Amino acid sequence: MRLHLPFILLLIAGGPLMASPPASSKPPAPSQEKSKFVFSLLPRSLQSRPSLDLVGLTEMTEDGRKIPEPSPENPVYYQANISGDHTEGENSRTQQKIDPVRLEASVRNALEKAGYKNTDAAHPPTQVLFIIWGSHNTISKTDDESFLPPPDYWTNILSRARLVGGTKFAADFEKALSDQFRSTVDMGIGNPLYRFTNRDELTRELVAQIYEDCYYIVITAYDFASLVKKERKLLWRTKITTSSNGISLEETLPTLVSTSSAYLGRDVPTPIISIKRIDRKGAVTLGTSEVVETIQAKPPESPPKKPQGNSQPAPAK
Repeated sequence: MRLHLPFILLLIAGGPLMASPPASSKPPAPSQEKSKFVFSLLPRSLQSRPSLDLVGLTEMTEDGRKIPEPSPENPVYYQANISGDHTEGENSRTQQKIDPVRLEASVRNALEKAGYKNTDAAHPPTQVLFIIWGSHNTISKTDDESFLPPPDYWTNILSRARLVGGTKFAADFEKALSDQFRSTVDMGIGNPLYRFTNRDELTRELVAQIYEDCYYIVITAYDFASLVKKERKLLWRTKITTSSNGISLEETLPTLVSTSSAYLGRDVPTPIISIKRIDRKGAVTLGTSEVVETIQAKPPESPPKKPQGNSQPAPAK
């Protein structure tokens, strides 16, 4: 089974999903340590144990909620399709070298930890998992001397908002941008985008993340029987992202993969931010990351409205 580019783009941006109720599974337990706020004189690129702010969520459809959560006692047998690296936005200037054999082994370990087992002769698959990873980079100005962003800038930002925060968060963010354009208040609590950004701690963290380049892994599950009939029955989509500032994809990807095991097949519609560290003194392997802190908040009560207008508002400071 081969993937075509439009299908890969669908997996990254994510199609419209049904509105999600509160997650039934418990999120990663927060730690008492607050190392996220410890000041460091060294930039992250020079730190021996840099911390990663990882944003994770799983958006699940109604079809996905009808399926029991996987467990070692009740595993889900799957067929995996790892499509490889994919870059959104501007291409990175440096080539990332990822060992495909090591990556596949890491993915299978994370899946097994989540209760997913690779199909065999005695156990036909019930789900097909499409796995993509890469970077999502900002489209920035080149030789344009104006203060206006390039034409695709906001499309790029909204795409990353869907990747980092999910479709519900991205719709709320897009509405805030549209409301800001129509508002006569440019600064302070009267500004719609300011109010949205500062509605809670989680939203402030997510907005900060979507204005930064990031690395990601996206795992999407489809019903196997439907795909055999050439139909697409989406079950769930897990997204794990982190800022790419001062770190490489090669050293970050194992942590992205290992983090995904807590979300696979679980209904976690509200993004959770966990802080983990990678150790540059030794090899970064699955299971070495430690959760330092998590941030979670309830999603907004009312559904977002479709924004209007073509003008481009400025982001909140």
